[in-house]
Amino acid sequence: MNTKTGRVTHSQSISGTTPQGAGKAGSFTTAGKNGVAQGSGYVHYNKETGQVTHGGVVNGPDHVYAGRDGNIYQYNNGSWQQMNASGKFVKSQPPAEVSSAQQARQRGDERQTERAQTLQTQPRLSQEQHQQVQQRLQQRTPAQQAQPRINQQQHQQVQQRLQQRAPEQHHQFDRSNYEPRFHGGMGGRR
Repeated sequence: MNTKTGRVTHSQSISGTTPQGAGKAGSFTTAGKNGVAQGSGYVHYNKETGQVTHGGVVNGPDHVYAGRDGNIYQYNNGSWQQMNASGKFVKSQPPAEVSSAQQARQRGDERQTERAQTLQTQPRLSQEQHQQVQQRLQQRTPAQQAQPRINQQQHQQVQQRLQQRAPEQHHQFDRSNYEPRFHGGMGGRR
């Protein structure tokens, strides 16, 4: 927290190396008097080609976007502005990926609004129906509650059907693409 501005920032990152190269990814969230801004980015080094690729995105207040070209853009009433060296926005045309990000964000906002409206108009259980469901649940004895959903005979039938499946229908996870030291863990070491 910056005690002079009141801005609170939280960030996290992860990095790793392999015989083929290295990579790092990170994200941040920062909140202050002008709103909340979030962003994430990555960098990847390919040892074979020597090529470094990187990218990122920022979601900030006032429809602000960060382009891969290192510039900051703002979308306002159908037009784009680019931040200049003095920190002012001037009219410009952004790269295609910035415009695509704005359109994707707008579609996401529209979908979220549609979902919220749908949830408001969907019929719900009346209070009487809700009480009936609660009563049925409470009337079940402990023995009924402990009873499995299928009986022993049904369970055996399911097991037989599974055993009769052709071997090619059994799905297995192929780990041949992983290096020999991979043990299936997801995450870093402590």
